[in-house]
Amino acid sequence: MTLRRAFVLIAIEAAIVLFAALFIAKQTVPFAPSAVNFGALGVAALFGGGLLVFLGSVKQGWGSFRQLGWRVEGWPSQVVFGLLGAGACVGFLVGLLLVLGVPASVILAQLKGYSMPERALFACIGVQAAFIEESLFRGNLQPLLIKRFGPWVAVPVTALVFALYHLTPSPMALASKMAIGLILGGLALAIAHAVSWVVVGTL
Repeated sequence: MTLRRAFVLIAIEAAIVLFAALFIAKQTVPFAPSAVNFGALGVAALFGGGLLVFLGSVKQGWGSFRQLGWRVEGWPSQVVFGLLGAGACVGFLVGLLLVLGVPASVILAQLKGYSMPERALFACIGVQAAFIEESLFRGNLQPLLIKRFGPWVAVPVTALVFALYHLTPSPMALASKMAIGLILGGLALAIAHAVSWVVVGTL
């Protein structure tokens, strides 16, 4: 896989994410755990995941998910670091909201107020994001950039592309996504990505 092909794949996946996001945003309550939202998420996951597997591991001759950055050796320590990474992501988001003047009681109420169906939707989003985005960025783009430019360039550049991929309109949202990308880039663990979604949801 070349850098050019990696960026093309990211652009295609971003278009799929944008389609799903626009579809979900049209709902009365955008992230409500409705059949429509679960369906939109499922279609995006099938198209996005299928495309990633076909173009990434088959079409380009990668041959295995290991080449997408997935591995299972040393899994107990990977789980621990993944949970620590999720804690770092959650801590950053909560800290950012506190700095912006959001009362701690409001943040806590939202975190505790999600229903089980909402948690299920966030878990599905988290699993999808963990597989597709971690394969795209930390399993694919970042190693290619490290090989060419070294980690001190590769990690922040990957974090920036990760932030732009989410098409976040505000500078604060862009900076927040980039910070999360830096945390995930330093850890390179999908568990942190998935668990963060389950905990914070749309906070």
